Amino acid sequence: MASVFVFPSLLEGLALVLLEAMACGLPIMATAASGASDLITDGVEGWLLPSGDRQALQEKLVWCYEHPSELAAMGCAARRKAEELDWRRYRQRLLAAIAPVLAKMAG
Repeated sequence: MASVFVFPSLLEGLALVLLEAMACGLPIMATAASGASDLITDGVEGWLLPSGDRQALQEKLVWCYEHPSELAAMGCAARRKAEELDWRRYRQRLLAAIAPVLAKMAG
C-alpha cells in the first residue's frame, strides 16, 4: 500500500493523476511544474518541490519514512481537499468568474 504519491515532473499541465492520488488519501510530493501548486498547500496536503532538485526529493522521502503518523494526517488533508474539488464547485467558481464579464458585454 502506498503512503505518498511522488510526481517530480519537470514540465506538465495540471496532471489529473495528482487529484486521483489525493482522492485515494495520499499526500502529494510534486513540483510546481506539475500543476500541484493549484491543488495543494505546501506542507499541508503534501509538498511542492523545486523542479530537478534531487536533494529536496530525497529529504522529503526520508521525512515520510521517519514520520508515518504525520504523513497519514497529510493524506487525510489531501483527501478532504480532493473532496472539495468536485465538478459542481468548479462550475460555480467558473460562473462566478465569468458572470461579471458577461454582464459587461451585455450591458
